[in-house]
Amino acid sequence: MDVFAKVRAFELGDADAAAPGKVLKDRRSPRERGRMGTSVASPPRFVDVAAGRYHTAAATDDGRAFTFGLNDRGQLGREGVVGVATPGAGCVEDSGGSAGACEDAGGADAIPGDRCRGGGACRSGVAGVVAGGALSGSGPDVHVVKVAAGRYSTAVVTESGGVVVWGLNACGGGGGDGAAAAAPTPAALLADPKSASTPRALGRNLFGQDAEDGDKAVDVAVGYLHVVIATASGKVYTCATGFDGYAGVREGFELNDDDASSRGVSRKSSAAAVPSSSAGGWVFAELGRPARDASEALRPARVLGALTRAKVVSVAAGRCHAAAATEDGDAFFFGCGGDRGVGGTRGSSTDADAAAGAPRRLTHPASLPTSSTKIASVAAGEYFTLAATADGAVLGWGDDASGQLGGFGGVGGRDATAPTLVEMARRRGGDGGGPDVRTRRVVAGYQHAVAIAEEAERT
Repeated sequence: MDVFAKVRAFELGDADAAAPGKVLKDRRSPRERGRMGTSVASPPRFVDVAAGRYHTAAATDDGRAFTFGLNDRGQLGREGVVGVATPGAGCVEDSGGSAGACEDAGGADAIPGDRCRGGGACRSGVAGVVAGGALSGSGPDVHVVKVAAGRYSTAVVTESGGVVVWGLNACGGGGGDGAAAAAPTPAALLADPKSASTPRALGRNLFGQDAEDGDKAVDVAVGYLHVVIATASGKVYTCATGFDGYAGVREGFELNDDDASSRGVSRKSSAAAVPSSSAGGWVFAELGRPARDASEALRPARVLGALTRAKVVSVAAGRCHAAAATEDGDAFFFGCGGDRGVGGTRGSSTDADAAAGAPRRLTHPASLPTSSTKIASVAAGEYFTLAATADGAVLGWGDDASGQLGGFGGVGGRDATAPTLVEMARRRGGDGGGPDVRTRRVVAGYQHAVAIAEEAERT
């Protein structure tokens, strides 16, 4: 029988964004990583991890959220330091460009090592605890159990079933009553990195009538444009971040901000929504559900269609698509870009509802060399999707240009519309007998992936 011990972590693809200043030469095959370093005296046990475009978030068994990486838009939820990408190169932006990087991070007199809350040169290479704003104090409302990381934002689920966000993420706003009325607008978050970096709860009435019936969040994912939430009853909710994924307010999401025009933000009506023949309204494709305007897109609402009767247990978000795994071992995806996130080409679907982002089942052939076709969890990167099966295998669909599917099958010769089996490791001794690890969880960044696996020792 197999006895599993020793938790191991593997990463796939172009992972230099997850570790600023350190570039890994071999970006094809999976590589084992060491234990995560922290700034605390007694290393905690990590129970969840998420990879964003330029930052990483993790949760520990004692309910703390740790972050490290780039902090140019407050995505770490805490202070960073003004730094340099390469010793002797001066103060430059990690995410591209160099103009005004030090000034953006700490003012005209900023020098490397100064504390900062945003700006192109603001980052933290040491994992630190997020403990401000809505995560201040103690108790189930601040005890973090799940983490998610997007392009410029981070989200967590707490033990009480709440959702807390920070960075460029205006989900939960959009006006109206209560928390939505008090939430900062996208333009306000963009203008004030300190406000953006302060953790804020989405509100106790997040799920409307479902919340009154005792429903609560159990999983969360953040993409470039959207947030995806799974609840204890298996429902899926989505909301827009209000940003375009490139540190700008998305067209149509200015929400009558008086300062928008002074910052050059367009006041045009939203052009991101597309009509759906059966959804009964307008759809922001990445949300997978109707939203007639930006205000409705910012407020969390349930995704129906193919997910109406499904009980979802985990969710993931890519650049503009999302994936969901169900209790029965099925997987679904929805979002914009046609089928690109799960294979195929941009805009390949001719069906009106599919083009509008409606949920569809994710299929894979039973002929793959894995003993189980049931999906246990899903992960999504920019234009690719990963799924861990019940027996610990990892399947991948979509883009593999940076080796984010392990590089097996090649970039040009592989059919991107069909799943590929990602081989996590070979048995010791090089006998080629297959993987010697069982994947517990797989997560995806922009163009790389990380898996937490258990080592199998056979007797």
